[in-house]
Amino acid sequence: MNEYDQRQYNLMKKCLEGFEIGNVNLRVLINSLRSLINALQEPDNKWKIKFMHEWWTLEEIYSIASDQEQNYLSKADSNAVYEATDKMKQLLKELTPQLSQSKE
Repeated sequence: MNEYDQRQYNLMKKCLEGFEIGNVNLRVLINSLRSLINALQEPDNKWKIKFMHEWWTLEEIYSIASDQEQNYLSKADSNAVYEATDKMKQLLKELTPQLSQSKE
């Protein structure tokens, strides 16, 4: 993994952490993650497909809520958002050995 991609993965992790503690809203998270994933130079395609699947969950929930002019997500939608972000964090953890090797 090159250093540039390593930085993108670390930024993804920081965005997810920011969302988790309430410093980043869902719209910003969605846009940031899309930009970061698109900026990757040498992603593992299987990993990227899994990550984008979870990203699409966030996008879909946000889009529907926005179209319906909802200010808050339903409990079910909130649960789906947190499940997707948890899966994203897990996918990023799968890269940890590669991230560590890239630093050496």
